[in-house]
Amino acid sequence: MPHVTPHRRQYVGFLLALSLCLVLCNLLINTHQSEAQTMMAAKTAAPTSQPATSQPATSQPAVQRSVREVPLRDIMAISDRVDDLITANYKKHNLRPNPPADDETMLRRYYLAIIGRIPTYEETQAFTKRRDRMRRSVLVDYLIDSPGYTSDMFNFYADLLRVKSRHDRAIGEPFINWIKDSVKYSKPYNQMVYEMLTAEGYVWNNGAVGYYQRDMGMPLDNMSNTTRVFLGTQVGCAQCHDHPFDIWTQMEFHEMSAYTYGIHTTNARWKYPNLKDLYNKIRKTTKSKAKDDPERVMMGRAAREMLEPLQYPVFVRDKDLRLPDDYKYDDAKPKAVVTPRTIFGEMAEVPKGHSRPEVFAKWLTDTKNPRFTTVIVNRLWKDAFGVGLIEPLDDIKNDSVASNPELLEYLNQTMIDLKYDVKQFQRMIYNTQAFQRKASIEQWDNTKAYHFTGPTLRRMTAEQIWDSILTLAIEDIDERPGNVTGGRGHDYDQYNAYMDMDADALFTLVKDRSDMMIRRREFDNKRKEIEREIRQARNSKNGGKEKHARSEMSALRKEYGDIVDAGRKRRINKSDMENEDPRWKGVPKDMVRASEMEQPARPGHFLRDFGQSDREIPNNGYDDSSIPQILALMNGPVFQRIMRRDSVLLDEVKDAKSGRDKLETIWVSILTRKPNASETSLVQSELRTVSRDEAFQDIVWALLNTREFMFIQ
Repeated sequence: MPHVTPHRRQYVGFLLALSLCLVLCNLLINTHQSEAQTMMAAKTAAPTSQPATSQPATSQPAVQRSVREVPLRDIMAISDRVDDLITANYKKHNLRPNPPADDETMLRRYYLAIIGRIPTYEETQAFTKRRDRMRRSVLVDYLIDSPGYTSDMFNFYADLLRVKSRHDRAIGEPFINWIKDSVKYSKPYNQMVYEMLTAEGYVWNNGAVGYYQRDMGMPLDNMSNTTRVFLGTQVGCAQCHDHPFDIWTQMEFHEMSAYTYGIHTTNARWKYPNLKDLYNKIRKTTKSKAKDDPERVMMGRAAREMLEPLQYPVFVRDKDLRLPDDYKYDDAKPKAVVTPRTIFGEMAEVPKGHSRPEVFAKWLTDTKNPRFTTVIVNRLWKDAFGVGLIEPLDDIKNDSVASNPELLEYLNQTMIDLKYDVKQFQRMIYNTQAFQRKASIEQWDNTKAYHFTGPTLRRMTAEQIWDSILTLAIEDIDERPGNVTGGRGHDYDQYNAYMDMDADALFTLVKDRSDMMIRRREFDNKRKEIEREIRQARNSKNGGKEKHARSEMSALRKEYGDIVDAGRKRRINKSDMENEDPRWKGVPKDMVRASEMEQPARPGHFLRDFGQSDREIPNNGYDDSSIPQILALMNGPVFQRIMRRDSVLLDEVKDAKSGRDKLETIWVSILTRKPNASETSLVQSELRTVSRDEAFQDIVWALLNTREFMFIQ
């Protein structure tokens, strides 16, 4: 929060009054004209595209396709049928739908729902100038085809799949990039899942193996997560005993797990002779040295830094799963070999010579699977409306009933007919009248069915808040690249080259790296000692001693010239990378969209304070309020970045001509609407008592802290 000088203390009351005024305007009254919704008249029960096959394709060309390849009239026909089914449910339950939302509300909702941030001032101005009746549908298509869509959908999948930049000893970046590319190039959802469940190799050659590496060394936990994420079924309790609240038995859990138990994710140094021989040679060379000997320490560290990722490929072993030693049920004996068997649906037998994971993946992603399509449809529906057709999302039981069974059945068939194209499915949702109604402001009672009289009022996710604030501060934020590794870069081409080297060649590289690390440690220790002597000489004003110490520093740098040059080269390369694009000169490297940051952000970061998932379990984010959130908005670096003279918001305010225009620019930029008469009057009275710059700064702060900014209406 800006510093409050004595003559501005009375301004606190103004800020509170303004915030209250905005909340009331948002939640209680309609200050803007409503617009009748016009939809195309043609209605059919299914889209005109060809039905999907029962199995996903085995490959997907890396070609970015526009959503417009499916005609809008076909999508609108599906949307109209969905609205018919929702309207029938209104009548069945004697409900009245919410009124249609106005253009300003829908503009903001579309941006947040599709690309995960608020629209910029320019984007808002461009939309409001349109008067054609299909402007909303055109906007939906534009946003789904934009880079921001990839960013927002990555956040969706990252929460679902518990994505991390680094977990245990595996590298997370290639899996992150694989997810983003799958979204960008419209890879069908069933194909994405099939590729993850059948993935083998190194993660930099096949990013999909990151799915198994996320549960490295825990195949039973991985199966528990797989059934929860893709089948909406929690069977984890049955890992140790029959499920106490569902029908699944411990035997059934192990039968499912037997399909993927042979997938190896832990250290596989033994699999590659060059790596095995290398580590034997390192042990033999350093065996006689003390544990804290620099060469012994650095040889091990150098080998890890260079070669550790090579020890963790994913591959399938011919390995049977056995029941636990303490198995206590009558249907089998402890330690008995388990035969793979599915827990529901058609049996997926494993023919001799076939891969168990492939058989399992085909069964799971088949259109005949009674849960697979329902679960992704339910997740996407909740992502749009705030409530699923079945709640909770990932604890569906055999007796679970959707709030609108006919609608769920139609949506399932639609997903199949659209060949699991998530973009087209979302395009259909966003074109429904139901999605374009005002939000329901009453808190949803999760013990009762919700019948979608409109989307529910929700607070933005942590990622949406962060990305929206950066939209006010930084130019072209959707295009700004980041570093998801958290500063830990990897040369994947070099890893492939290492695999072609024999043990002797690898040992030479490791020895050279070790020697360099030893010299760097020696240089750093000596440098720090001389710097301490320089400080002491300066503090005691001993010029002769300081001069001598500086002479020693020059000699040290000359002696360790290779170390100094290597450090200088790293700094230059890093600086060139950060300043490559003039649009972001001087912008801190960590001020990028949430999808471009280390996954997840570290504890204490703005994102984590506002509820970003820690990625330990699926969809673990939250939207509760907290003191750290208030402090982050009052004093955090993101607010200070907005108030810089070169921020996007202040550039727009600077270009506005009159004081009223400047106020409108601030309101439109932050809330996607103009101030109403009472707000304008309140602010203008304060402008006469406080300096204009201070007033504008406090207005921005006040608006950012309103519920109207924080909530998706």
